[in-house]
Amino acid sequence: MGKVAELVVVDTNSGDKGSKAPGAVSTAESGHLLANLSAAGVQPEDIHLVVNTHLHFDHCGGNTAMDDGHLAPTFPNARYIIQAGEWEAATHPNERTRGTYLAENLEPLTDSKQVELVRGGTELAPGVNLVLAPGHTEDHCVVELESEGEMAVYLGELVQHPVMLERLAWISSFDILPLVSLETKRRMLERAAEKRALLVSVHAPYPGLGRLRAEDGKRKWVQEEQDGADQ
Repeated sequence: MGKVAELVVVDTNSGDKGSKAPGAVSTAESGHLLANLSAAGVQPEDIHLVVNTHLHFDHCGGNTAMDDGHLAPTFPNARYIIQAGEWEAATHPNERTRGTYLAENLEPLTDSKQVELVRGGTELAPGVNLVLAPGHTEDHCVVELESEGEMAVYLGELVQHPVMLERLAWISSFDILPLVSLETKRRMLERAAEKRALLVSVHAPYPGLGRLRAEDGKRKWVQEEQDGADQ
């Protein structure tokens, strides 16, 4: 993968271009990633690596932004790491998927030659791994982080609600491979429970952090609160 990135962004939310995917809600009221990064003292030019778990517009809309009336990569110095199969699906959508794979989030990256396609599990940096987790899309991924014996897993779209972590059979209708999703969840959640991993579930209520605990022989999602989480 070459030089280890100093700063990594995993997924870029729906962006702030104000676009509207067919059949979807407008993104005009979303897209606070850059403001949140700025509050942490990080500017777009500081990001060296952007990782997309998949290319649905609510996870990659912030890949690009309007710059003087033209679309451009939001992070001008970053490599955008994307599974090759996901890129193929996104750039050649079918009748079901074309409502969420939007060219405006992808084409400027091709023009700027910032896309780096990978195949399969990939080490992004020491302790940071892109792991295949198919089901939501055929090449959907999660990101695992390990440090000092602790693990965290960014779930991407493995689930859309914490109860789906507790019940394997609860699968989103958005998943194109539902039975594959079930087996992926089984494998991922067994590993997460074994490692007592911190789970980052972006569609869960803020802050979207929790762990799975055994309770009466069943898995139970326990949300972890953080200072200021209720503000």
